[in-house]
Amino acid sequence: VNRLVKNSIWSQKGNFCDVPTDCPTRERAGWTGDMGVFIETGLTLMDCYPVAEKWLAECRLNQYPDGRMANIAPPNARPGYMTPMLCMSAGWGDAAILVPYALYKRTGDRKILADNYAMMQRWYGFLLGRAQQTTDEQQGGDYAKYTVLNGMDYGEWCEPGITPMQAMMNPRKSVGTAYLAYSGRLMAEVADTLGKADDAANYRDTAANAVKAYRAAFTENGVIHSDRQCEYVRAIAFALLGEDESKTAAATLNQMVIENGYHLNTGFLSTPFLCDVLAKYGYVDTAYKLLLQPDAPGWLYEVGKGATTVWETWTGIDANGQKQRIERNEILGPVACMIHATGKDGKTYDMYAIPYMYIFGWLFSIDTSKVSENAREAVLRYQTECYKALFEYFTEPQTFLKQKQEVMEKKVTEYQECQRRFKDAQKLMNEAKSELNQVMKLTIEDWRANNRQLNV
Repeated sequence: VNRLVKNSIWSQKGNFCDVPTDCPTRERAGWTGDMGVFIETGLTLMDCYPVAEKWLAECRLNQYPDGRMANIAPPNARPGYMTPMLCMSAGWGDAAILVPYALYKRTGDRKILADNYAMMQRWYGFLLGRAQQTTDEQQGGDYAKYTVLNGMDYGEWCEPGITPMQAMMNPRKSVGTAYLAYSGRLMAEVADTLGKADDAANYRDTAANAVKAYRAAFTENGVIHSDRQCEYVRAIAFALLGEDESKTAAATLNQMVIENGYHLNTGFLSTPFLCDVLAKYGYVDTAYKLLLQPDAPGWLYEVGKGATTVWETWTGIDANGQKQRIERNEILGPVACMIHATGKDGKTYDMYAIPYMYIFGWLFSIDTSKVSENAREAVLRYQTECYKALFEYFTEPQTFLKQKQEVMEKKVTEYQECQRRFKDAQKLMNEAKSELNQVMKLTIEDWRANNRQLNV
């Protein structure tokens, strides 16, 4: 767990330079979805308020006139054919609401809400507009116009056993409607904070209708029927069910995790809430077995493989120590960051990374007075160990500085060697140029002599 905390810090340090990026080496893109799920952990591990504040200004500048959010801010390439369609993606666009809200809740700074309120309004209005396009053939009932079924979403993304195309093409996707309810509640709170009572009432009504729409479209009288953990996690975390229904759903989720060998099968959007949901409803032991799972998919699998940062996929290196080929759609691009990790064999590997480090936000914030006596000792032990890891990292950096210095010295030596070889090559080039000039001079003189002879 200590190593995983340190890996998370290294991933954040590598990506939070000027803007929060998905990778420090290849894409270097400020994906909204990544920041939306990582902001809580980022604020827990570091004081990243200035980076997030600056990035939100980029988001405002790149928002579409109709309210859609650019998936990458600032843009890192010329937009492709699919870009405008994917900029309507729920969860990704909702970072426009989630990030300012998280900054406000941590600091109490209402200015961050005021600065971004117009952007937040436009995005939420666009998401509601998607719901208003729902047809009678797609969904009937009183709350159909609060059900988001049209448009294109990335979906859960990076969900074990589900390809990206399957996640995006699901015709009965529940993600959009869930965020219409969840973000609507946050918008109501934001509006109240800014003294905009009428706005708050409207957002509160929209969120309530979206909850009813979710129940009508994606549950059977409050009962979820799905073999995917994400459907239960999201419904519970976003308060889309009644309390008794949430208890039943949490029990089902707990049983699903147990039957899956204490492995998760959640993806990008719901994994941050998984352990918190289990712990809240009394399944702390299951949450910790998930955290301490040494096999893939599990957070500690990468630690066992010698990773120094956090991977995107659960099996960046397979059981045989071989780097896995990551299939990806060139139009969409990967969700998070390319990293440079060192394996136990001493070799270096280029891999992808994922902001699933939110786990530590949950780990640090558990109220030990609300867990069972059997679980309390384990909770306190792991909280203490994680804080120790953070303390050691920030107060004893000599080892890390020494490693960096060794790398830099090696790079300087390589650079000096390249510089010497370049000077040798430049000397040879100058000699060749001199010889060429001499040949050209003789050739011109011969041509002039021949021309004079012809004239004679």
